[in-house]
Amino acid sequence: MSQSITEDIPIPSLSNADFLKQLGAYFETSQGNSPFHITHKRLVPKSSSTKDDLSSNVVVHPLQFPQNTDTYLVLVRAKIGADKKLSTAVAPEDLTEFWAKYSKMLKASIARNKR
Repeated sequence: MSQSITEDIPIPSLSNADFLKQLGAYFETSQGNSPFHITHKRLVPKSSSTKDDLSSNVVVHPLQFPQNTDTYLVLVRAKIGADKKLSTAVAPEDLTEFWAKYSKMLKASIARNKR
């Protein structure tokens, strides 16, 4: 059903192409009759760290934090109507191509469904 890159990050089962295909099919058939919500966020593993019992004025804070050079997947979710949900995770190297196809599809559907 769902894969995971690490134990902490479950990956949605839809590929980027399948996500765009299903979302495009929805836009073709809906004609603006049902609402949809789209969200994007960085997909990060759950933190295994725990809060210390010490207050912030007692904990030693470093003067400079190390630079984060990690790359993260982007989780894209679409909720269509009340019951249909789609999601995909886009790798950083695929973002440019994904956003180009995604924005082209959204612009076309907005123009088509404009009242």
